Amino acid sequence: ADFVVNNRKNIAESIYKLTDGTKTEREEIIAWVSQNGVIPQIADIYPALSAYLKKYVFNCGDLSNLLTEYFDEYKRQKVSNTLEADFIEKVEKLAKSREFNRLPTRNEIIDGLNKDDTYLYWLDSLGVEYLAFIVELVRMRGLSISINIARAELPTITSINRDFFDAWQGARKEKNDQLDDTKHSDAGGYNFENNVLPIHLAKELDIISGVIDKAATELALRHYKRFLLVSDHGASRLAVLRRKEEKYETDTKGEHSGRCCKMFEPYDLPFAAEENGYLVLADYGRFKGSRAANVEVHGGASLEEVVVPVIELMLKDSNITVEMVEEFVTVDFRTGTEITLFFNSPVKNVSVVLNGKRYSAFSLDGNHYKV
Repeated sequence: ADFVVNNRKNIAESIYKLTDGTKTEREEIIAWVSQNGVIPQIADIYPALSAYLKKYVFNCGDLSNLLTEYFDEYKRQKVSNTLEADFIEKVEKLAKSREFNRLPTRNEIIDGLNKDDTYLYWLDSLGVEYLAFIVELVRMRGLSISINIARAELPTITSINRDFFDAWQGARKEKNDQLDDTKHSDAGGYNFENNVLPIHLAKELDIISGVIDKAATELALRHYKRFLLVSDHGASRLAVLRRKEEKYETDTKGEHSGRCCKMFEPYDLPFAAEENGYLVLADYGRFKGSRAANVEVHGGASLEEVVVPVIELMLKDSNITVEMVEEFVTVDFRTGTEITLFFNSPVKNVSVVLNGKRYSAFSLDGNHYKV
């Protein structure tokens, strides 16, 4: 702690003397980046933060591009602790169109999965913003990952979104509240009024890293064949930064930092959804009369609160190899470029990500795919 304080003397140089070896330094790195911007050296100084900020290219049909750009912008603003006017416009536009309704529900996804020899792990408040980080952790630990993108039920509160866990057969399940507590519980140790910088992200990344470690260990010990990582809802940092209170008091106490409240009429709220007996705010507003947020909120209908991942982890089959068939590839700017991939075993859902864009492959036969 003494070192961190004294290291602040020369702001421009201070970042190069920090490591990710201690929680105090990890928080200091995030605070520095928040105030001074991301520099390329962060990939060496704090690899986890660099992995978190990497663009994740979604693969969920016609919403893929929207979610890819939205969460790339969301993460940038969360780390920089700023709100951009054009992003607020996007949030308010989506608050009316509610594109997330085109996604399958979490329960629909889980119902379609193979549950044999599977361990269900519920990490409360895990949103899709962490997918790039999770993919990197999984790659480093040599696991196989399959990601489905789903939506939570409104309002995005735990009591409405826990049936997947309660309905799971047998004792092979576990719930982890650490991430949820970090975001909006005094037990998490962070408070927006005490420190407005997003230093809580350091603890969020530590928690997720610990969960992937657990998955890798359980799978390596052959305790289970599959480790299913699921969440009830996400959370919003930017709704906290917005500090927008709705124009009138409600006759019911606002819940979850005012992101939703029990249904009442009449109301004049263009960005509110009616669901399950609640009024749910889809923009970054909050009802008056509720406890202020710690560092993040949920309960509302912003994309970061509603869109959730269903992640299936398994041991990687080291016998599967992939090679390019062509020794040389011709690039034609008029007709595009084609490559052929050879797999020595049957695979599914093949795609290639190049320069931040995903290209789906189509099967030629049991071993060859064209992109």
